[in-house]
Order: sequence, then structure tokens, then C-alpha cells
Amino acid sequence: MYRVLIVDDEKEIRNGYARFFPWENHGFEVAGTANDGIMALEFLSKEQVDVILCDIIMPRMDGLTLAEKVRIEYPNIEIIILSDHQNFEYARQAMKHNINHYVLKSDKHAILLGILAQIERQLNNTHAGTNDIIQIVRQYLKNNLQSANLQSAADEAHISQHYLSRLFKEQTGENFNTCLIRLKIEKACEMLQSSDIRVSEVSEALGYSDPKNFNRVFKKVSGMTPRDYRRHNHQRR
Repeated sequence: MYRVLIVDDEKEIRNGYARFFPWENHGFEVAGTANDGIMALEFLSKEQVDVILCDIIMPRMDGLTLAEKVRIEYPNIEIIILSDHQNFEYARQAMKHNINHYVLKSDKHAILLGILAQIERQLNNTHAGTNDIIQIVRQYLKNNLQSANLQSAADEAHISQHYLSRLFKEQTGENFNTCLIRLKIEKACEMLQSSDIRVSEVSEALGYSDPKNFNRVFKKVSGMTPRDYRRHNHQRR
């Protein structure tokens, strides 16, 4: 299911949408709620969200300011502006931030359900595309372990570094750099088991200019030094 964050400073409205709107019947679930834009950004920094249902008028940070920041930091999140103001100016400002979904609190649920159906189709298409991106990045890592880094991977996939970092975590459950280190150590283990190549050469082949740094990382991941790992595996043959 796709995850929704509800942002509104009015507790009754916020909880009403969270508890009584039939989200799960239409492919969505409530990830959480927030009182204002600042709390919403804090939530987004920790949790994956696909859709934000957001009031406009709120203290500390209003909905349009939140939308502007979300568009920069989380460009794949869909935003639905929620308002009790029948004012074209709000709608015009929302469209400036590439927000096409604008719902009045007085609208019947059918209006919001129609918007959610549209968003679900968009998200389905987007997620199909994200699978392709992850496959591209995985292949890039496989072919470029020595020199791989986040920026180069993002360039390979033709997306921003920030977007790739967040997308990779969302889709794989692992940080990009954590994955890169894990793949390097797995390759190092393979090299140490299958050949008599010196540890310093393994280190260099995997992009570590300082063998001491390689030893430290290897021990942190595997629990032993490269030499101890080789000795241990040779004894098992």
C-alpha cells in the first residue's frame, strides 16, 4: 500500500481523515500525522511517504511553504492541498509548485477518492520506473567497484544524487554507501579465498588507497582482518 502523511493544525480534521477516511479500501494507508509543515519535514526525514494531504493555513510553516520544500527534497511525493478557502489565489500558488491536486474540506469524499485513484496510477508507473533505476545502479556497482561513488551512480541513472540516495534506501532498505562497502568486502573475501594476491593488491583493486583503511573496514564488516580471514579459510580447505 502507498503511505499517506496527513498535515493539518486542526486536530479534529487531522484525526478525522486519519481514522475515518477509507484509505485501505483504495490502496493507501496512513503513515502518520503532523500539526504543521515543520513537523511534517521531521517525519519525512525518518519515514517513507508517497502522498501528503496538507492544509494550507498552519502556524510555523504553512502548506505552500511545505510543498515548496517537498518539491525540492522529495520530488516523487505526490501532494494534495486541503483547504477551506475557495480562493483562486491559493490554487494558483499551489500550481506554481507543480501541485495539481487541490481539495476543499467541504468537498465530498468522492472528490478525494477520484484524486487518489489518479495518484495511484501515477505512483504505479513511477514505481515501475524506480525498479529500472535500481537495476541500473546495481549493474553500475557491479562493474565499477573500484571507483564507484554516489554521484557517479546518479549520473549513470540520470537522476540527482539526493534523489538516488533516498530512493536507494527506500527500495533496498540499505544506504548506498553501506551497500557499496558490503559489495567491496564481499569481493575482497572472494579474492582472498581464490588467490594468493597480496592484501595490499586487493585493497588497491577495490579502490582503497590506504591499506590500513581497507583493513579497518574489512575487520568492521567481517569481524576479522584480511590476513586472518585468508588463514581461516585456507585451514578449512
